[in-house]
Parts: sequence; structure tokens; C-alpha cells
Amino acid sequence: LPDFSTTNISMLGGFTKEENKADAGYEVVLAKQAAALNPRSPIEATIRDVLDLAEQKRFTEALNVLAELRESQPRRSDGYRASTATMALLALKAGDFPMFRRLARQLDKSLGAPVRVDPGYVEVISLYRAAVGKSLPVNASEGLRRLAAKYFEGAGPKSQKETKT
Repeated sequence: LPDFSTTNISMLGGFTKEENKADAGYEVVLAKQAAALNPRSPIEATIRDVLDLAEQKRFTEALNVLAELRESQPRRSDGYRASTATMALLALKAGDFPMFRRLARQLDKSLGAPVRVDPGYVEVISLYRAAVGKSLPVNASEGLRRLAAKYFEGAGPKSQKETKT
């Protein structure tokens, strides 16, 4: 099992009286390579633990740990967006499509619902927009465009939350 003793996040502090939260002013930008994460940094160690959980196909646990980390990130920051995109992908791998839609909607809203989406988020945003019947980003891949046309043409009804936002 991963060692969470070095983490500094509130979910793990729930077993004791004191709750430790990551410093709200500290922005985390996720590394592209897991080896680049500093094991001495509590937040980066948490990210490594999330990756380990995902490799073990423990997607729901990884999602919950990452959700606690995301709470410490400003909504318009790269750290928030990267952790939200990762959470959306974990939800998809766990087979929880409604959770994927919620997280992808939050990511799209954080990005400002752009016409051209950052390449790091384009697949998540494209799949979400296809699923809810919105127009795809202009830089969506041809494969995602075909997928949207084949399976999501006239997408089903939106949830109440999606209708309000």
C-alpha cells in the first residue's frame, strides 16, 4: 500500500483531531513524468501515490485523494486544471461517466469554454462536449470528431446542473 504518512492533506487528517491542509497559496503544476516528482514534497508525494493507485486500478481511491489535493488549488490555475483533467480521466477509467461529465464540465468552465483548447485538455473537453451536445473545440482530433458524429449525434438530455450552467 502507498505510504500516505508524509502527505499534508485534510482527508487523511480526518482520523485525528487536527486537520492539515495544503497551503492555499502554493500552486502545484503536475509533472509530465512521474520520475520528476520530488518525493520529499508532501504534495508531490501525494501525486506519486495517486499514480501508484491508478496503476493498481484503484481509480476511485486515486480520485478521492486527488480531489483533496485539488481543493488547495486556485480555480483558474494550471494545478487545478491539471488535477481536474486527471480526475475526469480516472472517473472514466472507473466507469463513472456521470462523474466524468461533472469533472469535465468544471474543467471546461475553468478554462472559460474556449473555442481552441490547450492540447493537454483537448481530449477530455472534446469527449465532454460531444457527450452533452456542444460544439467540439476547433483543435479536436479527427478521431474524436468521428466518435462524436457516430455515438453522440443528438446527445441525450443534459443533467439539471449542466442545464443551469
